Amino acid sequence: MCKEVVNKLTGEIHFISSPKLLRSLEEHNAICSNSYVASQVPQRNGIACPECGEELYDTNPNMTLTSMVPKKVTHCVCGYTGYRNC
Repeated sequence: MCKEVVNKLTGEIHFISSPKLLRSLEEHNAICSNSYVASQVPQRNGIACPECGEELYDTNPNMTLTSMVPKKVTHCVCGYTGYRNC
């Protein structure tokens, strides 16, 4: 048996034939926030520091600057800070 559902934004009619096993918004947000916090640790990016030659770190791996070309903030243990193209 199909269930008729109307999209309130577009007015389109959709027919749902069987219930889907979906997680709740709260479950989804809990999962995403846990993985987001874990990925905030600076990560090495394989690029040599222009001042000392050590490997640079992406300061905030989840943040991309919306410049044209998109960039990430990088830093080094020697104190260098710069940007790399994505």
